[in-house]
Amino acid sequence: ARLSGDIKILTVYSLLYLPIILLVIHFPGQILSTFTNHEIAATGNLVFIFASIGLFLFNLGQLALLYGQALKKTQSYIASKAIHSITFFLSCWILVDEYGLEGIALSLIMSSTLYLVINICISLYHHFNLKNYHVQIT
Repeated sequence: ARLSGDIKILTVYSLLYLPIILLVIHFPGQILSTFTNHEIAATGNLVFIFASIGLFLFNLGQLALLYGQALKKTQSYIASKAIHSITFFLSCWILVDEYGLEGIALSLIMSSTLYLVINICISLYHHFNLKNYHVQIT
């Protein structure tokens, strides 16, 4: 019962977050000029888009934790958090000299993609181990 509630939360969250990301991708200048001045809006579109995509991927990675959380297996996701942090800081260190703010935003995309993939793999591992466990019991 707990897992189905988490899946409902995941679905609602994804449905609410995706349109925001699509708006950012299609209207970055207009959104940036709403919150900043026109100079930043004119030069920061790519960074804003990349950062938004990176945050979206990170949030999907966070949502992938729900399965493990429902199974009380949250400790198995600690490594993915550490890998995400290390990957983000190392890629920032490498990319910021060459690409500046765009490098930081690209680092966020790369580390968040890795975080999402690792969390999905961990959740799939728990899912299939749980199924095998139930098969052994019956």
